[in-house]
Amino acid sequence: MLGTLWTIILIIIAIIVIVVLLRFLFGILVIAPVGMEFVKPGTTTDIALSIVNSI
Repeated sequence: MLGTLWTIILIIIAIIVIVVLLRFLFGILVIAPVGMEFVKPGTTTDIALSIVNSI
């Protein structure tokens, strides 16, 4: 049970790290608007991006 909890926490951390890295890369390549087109409003990625934006 505890192992499952740690797995979920690690997955959440990994997703946040990937989102931050992608934002960083998109920022360098200046394709942020193109990248954002693939993010549909209300999806998990959109929520994650809004959380990252608020930081």
